[in-house]
Amino acid sequence: MSNYGTYAQAEKYLGENFIPPELLMHHESEAYGSRFQYRNVQLKHFADTVPHMSVLMWAQEHNHMLVAGPIAETNLVGVRTLDSSLFFNENDGEGWWENDMETFSRHDVVKDGQWLMLRKGDVPDSRYRDWIYQSRLVTNPEFVPNAAEISYGATVFHKVRGVNTLPNYSVRTSSVAMSGSHVYVGCRDGGTLRVDAHCWNIDRFGDLGVSSGRRLD
Repeated sequence: MSNYGTYAQAEKYLGENFIPPELLMHHESEAYGSRFQYRNVQLKHFADTVPHMSVLMWAQEHNHMLVAGPIAETNLVGVRTLDSSLFFNENDGEGWWENDMETFSRHDVVKDGQWLMLRKGDVPDSRYRDWIYQSRLVTNPEFVPNAAEISYGATVFHKVRGVNTLPNYSVRTSSVAMSGSHVYVGCRDGGTLRVDAHCWNIDRFGDLGVSSGRRLD
């Protein structure tokens, strides 16, 4: 792997929870192959912006993964396009969230060419809680990611490591559906990723937590 010296600390502290851009480019059988051909300037930016050792140690302690973002800014529709087989198939392949009124699926994005640090799973003690309580559990330097970010992180990790980061439960995101409910993402029975917003923000369920990520800027 190129940039080995640069990435050595991240690999040391995060192990399989570290997915650099080279891994997405060159492991075509597991990842996205030719669709993830980063520009040299992007590869240099990744190498130059590996988080400090203290942040990597924090990520290790708090069960976060560090994943290279996509080659171009990508919304939820674009994330699903990378590999639609990883998403629950409804309405002949189109999600309810592609309705013209559901703007979050097009406006909420994963930034291109940047590291994305996300918690694997849900925030501790966030199940059986409503949205207000859950959101208060996520404090600086963490944030609640949007649906595109969570979906991207979960599918990339699944492609590269063969592990489902949201098995049999879902996490609320910062994305908001037309109904006013926060969008949640997760899997059922260890299967494909499903994006929903059918629970109200006041609802509390044992299989519905909240997502979090770490700010790196």
